[in-house]
Amino acid sequence: MEKYKLSVCLPVYNVEKYLPKCIQSLKKQTYKNLEIIFVDDKSTDNSLKILEEQTKDMQNVKIVKCEQNQGLFLARIEALKVCTGDYIAFLETACPIVF
Repeated sequence: MEKYKLSVCLPVYNVEKYLPKCIQSLKKQTYKNLEIIFVDDKSTDNSLKILEEQTKDMQNVKIVKCEQNQGLFLARIEALKVCTGDYIAFLETACPIVF
C-alpha cells in the first residue's frame, strides 16, 4: 500500500464533453491511495449527472456541489475544505491525467 494519501481536486463547470474520459482515466490510476474530489461549480449542463452516475462505484470520491457559480479559484477553495490527503494536486477536467 502506498504510504502517502494524495487528494486530487477537480473543479467542474460545464465540461460534460470531457468528464467521462477524465473519470475513466482516474479509475485506471495505479496509485490507489487517492482521494478524488470533484467540485461542481453549479454547472448548467449534464456535468453533475455524469459525475454522480460514473463515480457511484468509486469509494474514494467526494462530490462537492456549489449552490452558485463561484469561479475556478473559489471552487478550488471548496475542494481544500474537504481534502484529507498528505498531498494535494489540482487537475483540470479537460486535460489528460498522468501520474
